Amino acid sequence: MSHLKRQPIEVIQYVSWLLVLTFISFNTTVFAESVCGNSPEAVQLAELIRKHPEQLRTDIRCNFKLTQIAEHKAGLLSEHDVIMHHIGYLTPNQLLRKKGYALSSGYPILGNQVEAIAAGEKSAKETLQQLLNSQNHRRLLLGEAPFYQPQNEIGVAYVNQSHSSYDYYWVVYFADTKNRPKPKTEYLVNSEYKHIDPEEKSSIRERHRQSRARRPKMATEN
Repeated sequence: MSHLKRQPIEVIQYVSWLLVLTFISFNTTVFAESVCGNSPEAVQLAELIRKHPEQLRTDIRCNFKLTQIAEHKAGLLSEHDVIMHHIGYLTPNQLLRKKGYALSSGYPILGNQVEAIAAGEKSAKETLQQLLNSQNHRRLLLGEAPFYQPQNEIGVAYVNQSHSSYDYYWVVYFADTKNRPKPKTEYLVNSEYKHIDPEEKSSIRERHRQSRARRPKMATEN
């Protein structure tokens, strides 16, 4: 009899724990899917982009996977002390696919129609202005081309690496997983890049600290 009396209590406890675990799992998923950035600075930049008065996209969602990949890319930029889209011998399109983002088949295998990078500015507001000063990055971030407008997912990363030449590194991804055809006109976010010789690093850092206006421009600016 005592064994039979304990069963309902055990069942209630089991169901209670199951509900708790379900609640935690659900909220963790919701949190992950709502994270646009890996830090408060990155979240701020994402919001500035999403709510920009000239933003042509009407539906922009946060994507945790894109944020993770953006953080990985920002880490590569700071580690190698260079600003370039295809660092690591992978184009941005390739990188997203390799890291597990199901990029739409409408994107070329090679190339970059997803990534904007910046360096040198500490604040999200100034970084956005830096990016918008580059025509190619502006078209991507604000959806100023037919191919970019269906992109409905964003991920942003910010890395502060004080032992590098630029100190502050930012990566923004816009992408989508929709099944859509390749564009008739290929849109590319291509920019120049440069390597920094070791002898130049100390002088660059000194200028960087003395005056924001004299900081080295990100090497991908047009």
